[in-house]
Amino acid sequence: MDGRSLSEILSEYVTNIEYKELPTDVIDKTKECMLDFIGVAAIGSRSKIGQILIDVMKEFNEKSLATIIGTNLRVSPPSAALVNSVMAHAYEFDDVTPGHPGCIIIPAALSLVNQNIEGKDLILAIVLGYEVMGRIGAAYNLPGIRLTPRLHGFHSFTTQGVFGSAAAAGKILKLDRIEMVNAFGIAGTQASGLAESINVGAMTKPLDAGRASQSGVYSAILARKGLQGAKSIFEGKDGFYKAFSFNGYDISKVTENLGNNFQIMHTFFKFYPCCAGLHLAIDAACYLNQQGGFSIDEIDDVEIKTNEHAFKSYNKTILHSIQDAQFSLPYVTAVALKKGNVTLEDFSEESIRNSAILKLAQKIGVNSDSEKYYPKTPVEVSVTTKDGIKHIKKIDTRKERKFDELQIKFINLTTPILGQEKAKKLLDTIKHLEKIKGITSLLDLLVLN
Repeated sequence: MDGRSLSEILSEYVTNIEYKELPTDVIDKTKECMLDFIGVAAIGSRSKIGQILIDVMKEFNEKSLATIIGTNLRVSPPSAALVNSVMAHAYEFDDVTPGHPGCIIIPAALSLVNQNIEGKDLILAIVLGYEVMGRIGAAYNLPGIRLTPRLHGFHSFTTQGVFGSAAAAGKILKLDRIEMVNAFGIAGTQASGLAESINVGAMTKPLDAGRASQSGVYSAILARKGLQGAKSIFEGKDGFYKAFSFNGYDISKVTENLGNNFQIMHTFFKFYPCCAGLHLAIDAACYLNQQGGFSIDEIDDVEIKTNEHAFKSYNKTILHSIQDAQFSLPYVTAVALKKGNVTLEDFSEESIRNSAILKLAQKIGVNSDSEKYYPKTPVEVSVTTKDGIKHIKKIDTRKERKFDELQIKFINLTTPILGQEKAKKLLDTIKHLEKIKGITSLLDLLVLN
């Protein structure tokens, strides 16, 4: 890499690129990501973990600069990044690449904007956050194999996400190349996020996202003040890849086609509020429900064929919490077979105790027919009725969704929190984000009256 460290190469790219260099499709995709983030963050403000963090912030006497979405509360930028990030990930409804960039990158960028920041500045910062976060993961997300931190107990999206957050925050703060190198170095020392919460149904997975977003903001602020970070933070002998990449990595993948293959274009949006690794099974079950031919009472047995990771991680039949349900293939498949859809209402304490759903879930077996990691493998759902007839659906790829569907998701999530009039204004503002001269007009729409 021509003698420069990876952080130096990325910093030069992040600090030099201008909005005019972004392709139109990248700009449009960024606005979609912004739309999705605000929707899930707004509804997340009413989640249990969201309410806990909001209550904590009310106890602090912070300098009020940044907005907590869906409230009238203003706090410091790092605190706003923390809370908005947690809220966005609270319902497992945020975007995927396969990590979760939106809930980390966008709150970091939003927390630091002011009246001097234009919509174009915000778009560019978000693009660069997705770019850095996605490319850091490219070194160990190699074709046919997966050597990520997740295999050894860490959340990949949070360990990578702190760098994306630092990039987005640093771009908003207009850091120079050396300051951005330091921001990455500072961010790397804070990379963290243990995945044990998934195994036991704890509430803390969204907190991992929040800390990654907050740490990136702190990294940019501290770098601007002159704090020095290790410029070899990625490839150094005790750097990021030594700590978090297991069994090898290819660092050349990080800079491959840099400036051409924008990572944000690989983002997809969730239309089921649960782990993305469950969505193909849900699509298959919804298809079988819509095709008819059997009733729920006629089901004798259900088999899900999936990959090894999903088999080991999501084969949960005993639910201790809503978080367990969000990562349970049997539960969501049972819901989809019965209702033909899976919605937020299916992840309440009452819903996850529904006897009919739980009875059906007990009939669902999960088996592995591939060692490959999701989402590179298809999923098959096979329903056998009591008369011995099999109803089978195999799904190879994620369901394509149109922009109209994303708009409907946004309105449905924001209207209960902000009201219909403000939700529609917010939708129109984001659709024309690049034309906004003063970003405060956007921020004003994110808060309660």
